Amino acid sequence: MNPNTLAGIIQIILTPAVMITACAITVGGFWSHVTSINDRIRAMNRERLELWRAATWDAYAIERIQEINEQTPVLVSRHHRVISVIVFMYITILMYILCMVFIAGTALFQVPATVALFLFLAGTLTLLAAIVLAIFELHSASEALEFEVERVNTISREIPVK
Repeated sequence: MNPNTLAGIIQIILTPAVMITACAITVGGFWSHVTSINDRIRAMNRERLELWRAATWDAYAIERIQEINEQTPVLVSRHHRVISVIVFMYITILMYILCMVFIAGTALFQVPATVALFLFLAGTLTLLAAIVLAIFELHSASEALEFEVERVNTISREIPVK
């Protein structure tokens, strides 16, 4: 194999490598996101248990338990959605790695180049699916916060006059 051909093959293989790097950076961000949702769910469950354990319940405890009961399923749904994004991103990375292998196979073993092209396209479509899921997650990210703020704003309380 002449050096120019080898250099060309290496350049072609680098395109999926750049995509892999971009996906890996994005996955790192989503892992941080899923961790913060996970921490929030655990904190709310811990708070719920502490409120349940109290000897007496005041209006605050009852209200807070209701808020937690409303917010937890939304957060769990968001957690599942972000995990799905991460899974799609890992599938995308796998497709790009296989694409790199088939590009090398095309050069070394006369594997059909259309396989590598198909894998690159499949990886890109999987990446598109991950991005669509991420858009839905971003759209729903503020629901729990909005719910809590609206709920607290509707609590009527007489302010004592001094």
